[in-house]
Amino acid sequence: MKKSEFTKMLKKENKAFKNFYLYGGTIIFLFLAIIIINVLLNLNELIPLNVFWINAALAFVVA
Repeated sequence: MKKSEFTKMLKKENKAFKNFYLYGGTIIFLFLAIIIINVLLNLNELIPLNVFWINAALAFVVA
């Protein structure tokens, strides 16, 4: 394998890893936001506890 081919391959891998971490971080951030909102709503007694657990489970499955 030539050096130029090797560097092209490394650039493609680097870009793929950056995209993976970007999408993974976004999903984790949204998951945590949903959980925090659910906790705040539950603490203020705006939603019952069973709805909180259902929302948390659905958010976990989607994430």
